[in-house]
Amino acid sequence: MKLLRNCGSSLAFALALLLIAQSSAFVFAQPVDNGPARQSTVLTLDLSDIPPFGTEQARTSFAPGNQPFTNLTWPKTSLDELTDNADAIVTGTVIEKISYWNDEHTSIYTSVIISVDDGVKGATSGERFTVILEGGEADGMGLLVSDQPEFAVGEQTFVFLKRLSPEQIPQDDVLSISTGEQFEVYGGFRGKYTIEEDKIGTLGVAQFKERVNLVLEGINLTEQDLELPMESITSKYTFSGYRWPGSWPTVSYWINENTGDTTGEGAAVQAAAATWNAAAARFSFSYAGPTSTTNVQTYNGVNEVIWGTDVTSGALAVTTTWFYQGTYEIVENDMEFNDNYNWSTSGQYDIQTVALHEFGHFLNLSDLSSGSDKVMYYAYTGTKRSLHSDDIAGIRYIYGSSITAPQVSNASGASSVTQTAAKLNGNLTSTGGENPTVHIYWGASDGGTTPTSWANDVNLGTKAAGAFYTDISGLTANTPYYYRTYAANSAGGSWAESTASFTTLPIIYSLTMAVSGSGNVTPLVGTHHYAAGTAVSISATPASDWEFDTWTGNVGTVANVNSDNTTITMNGDYTITANFSQATLNIAISGSGNVTPELGSHTYPVGTSVNITAAPASGWEFDSWTGDISTIANASSANTTILMNGDYSIRANFSQADLTIAVNGSGSVTPSVGTHTYPVGASANVTAIPAINWAFVNWTGDISTVADVNSANTTITMNDDYTITANFNRIAGALTMAVSGSGNVTPELGDHTYPVGTSVNITAAPASGWEFDSWTGDTSTIANASSANTTILMNGDYSITANFSQADLTIAVSGSGSVTPSVGTHTYPVGASANVTAIPAVNWAFV
Repeated sequence: MKLLRNCGSSLAFALALLLIAQSSAFVFAQPVDNGPARQSTVLTLDLSDIPPFGTEQARTSFAPGNQPFTNLTWPKTSLDELTDNADAIVTGTVIEKISYWNDEHTSIYTSVIISVDDGVKGATSGERFTVILEGGEADGMGLLVSDQPEFAVGEQTFVFLKRLSPEQIPQDDVLSISTGEQFEVYGGFRGKYTIEEDKIGTLGVAQFKERVNLVLEGINLTEQDLELPMESITSKYTFSGYRWPGSWPTVSYWINENTGDTTGEGAAVQAAAATWNAAAARFSFSYAGPTSTTNVQTYNGVNEVIWGTDVTSGALAVTTTWFYQGTYEIVENDMEFNDNYNWSTSGQYDIQTVALHEFGHFLNLSDLSSGSDKVMYYAYTGTKRSLHSDDIAGIRYIYGSSITAPQVSNASGASSVTQTAAKLNGNLTSTGGENPTVHIYWGASDGGTTPTSWANDVNLGTKAAGAFYTDISGLTANTPYYYRTYAANSAGGSWAESTASFTTLPIIYSLTMAVSGSGNVTPLVGTHHYAAGTAVSISATPASDWEFDTWTGNVGTVANVNSDNTTITMNGDYTITANFSQATLNIAISGSGNVTPELGSHTYPVGTSVNITAAPASGWEFDSWTGDISTIANASSANTTILMNGDYSIRANFSQADLTIAVNGSGSVTPSVGTHTYPVGASANVTAIPAINWAFVNWTGDISTVADVNSANTTITMNDDYTITANFNRIAGALTMAVSGSGNVTPELGDHTYPVGTSVNITAAPASGWEFDSWTGDTSTIANASSANTTILMNGDYSITANFSQADLTIAVSGSGSVTPSVGTHTYPVGASANVTAIPAVNWAFV
């Protein structure tokens, strides 16, 4: 027998799992917030894939130099192995058990009395067997032994037993309760099964017993039938129900750095302890210093870590746990590394990895059969120096969490604020013991402490204590914004004490002022900057003898470009110029002549009186000054002055004499009708030519310089512009005769000429069967247009027509019948006899 080795990274890992599977003392507890509960339930794990403790040969330790195990390498225990190697196989009832110290007071043992209900092998019904287990509770103390099963009084069990030799039996007065021979459970936990509702796990007891009997009879069973029955369960972590006392215990430990394999083993162990200390649980390890102890198999109240060679199970390391009976408070843990292996701080068997696992047993976390990425996984799988979240959850469950809600601040406010972007700064002043997830909520309105009231949420992920920030963009210029930081860990969340705010910068535009000419501007000449949308007052002050003209450049938003005091709205970058000038006189001419000052532009101080003169060329005359003549003394004078109060453009107008000829009556003139220009003083020939039946009378109009107004051929002297008219009178008229219908006229058809005023007789004679209707055409001077014999007064040219027509007969019907000629209008010669016939319809009569 041996003392408890609560867990090793190899065999002892598996033994601890077996203990959990069969013992009511090892429990799985669901995680809660307030530390471990005293209530517990039995945990059963699926160990079918874990090689169980087997033969004595499998328990042999490995001497230095032998090939070490990297995992569990014992042969897998099966039903035929248990059956063949057990001295006795029974089903029975536990009727008594008692725990006690051995005579040396170095270990605690438990004797269990089983009353045999059915002897399957090496026993008969009614016998009583004593089973001795290492571990138990006695005289106020308790000892956990990893490879021993647990029995409860009244429990029904199916057990495989191995007879103990006298030297294997612990010596104590309590052994007087033993009955007959002494046994141990063969195969450890795999050799003992609890019977519940006539089942072992999911297999019926009768079916299991039948398989055992078949093995005893030498009948080969299938591999499946040889599998041992086992229930399975998985968990994040397991807790056996024992803990260090106190609301926040600090456990001191000592280290004997006595391995010859490497150096720095103590630092590696301390690093493992520090890893658990960083799990934010209400528990801590404290390194107390070195120790020279080489034996940790007895209780001495000191927690020690050593390297030794008495670990007979082949485990990499073993943890021993002593506790107070009844309170289940741990009073001592010892850790022994199996120095039969080659240890390293960076090689195959990593000290820190194994120590991290064993310190988990100091906390009373048990091994796990699943989750190879967890520290408390039963087998060594390589270097593993950090805790899994489930390992952390386990220590926090047992001892409580030291984590508090984090604290954040955004008092530093925003920085790097531009028109469209900003940096939102915060500070994680306390993590609360666990790095929290940090958020920055922001928007154009204050969402307070309600996340959904914020327009934007920036999740910065997990953060350590200190400053943090996020850059945001796409903002609107000159606009207030708000933000607030928030952090949360497993203990809860907290908001910054208040909301921070900032206003984006306005868009700034440049206004560049310039001057053309002489004068000053406000703002001064140069570049100035203003916020977008600002209405900037601008003014222009001309220098002496100068005047303001206008603003030029980017003047789209200038209120009045012609005003020397106005505003410009800054919707962009603008450059404007105030234009100043002196008075400019632009002189031009129309016609032919000279001017003083000469043609072109001339500049004068404002207010100057300038003499201006217009001299016409030969054959031309000065008419007037036109243009900007408001300050010209006399615009009709060729010699005058202009007062230069501004920029002026004037024109000296010169002209020749214009002769305008018109006609009254019918005739033509030379020059032709219209206006003709002549040099002043020239003599122009004028001729009047009457049309046919017309005669020239005289010249009228501006006739003062006409040589002979009664002569059709004469001259006019062009001393000025003149308008004259050639007057013609009619002397005869043309009469054109025409006929419509059939008849004759006098005068005969055609054109006839008569002196003006003549009264001409006109006659219309209808042909046979026709009659005269009327005269049409130019009938205004016909005496009687309805008379076939009348007169026309020849006051002009006339065209007249004599209209003749026949008689029309129009026939209609009243009632029902037909007529001949048919209904309608028919034409007949005047005086002709026309036959008419009326034909009544049936049942009708002509009336």
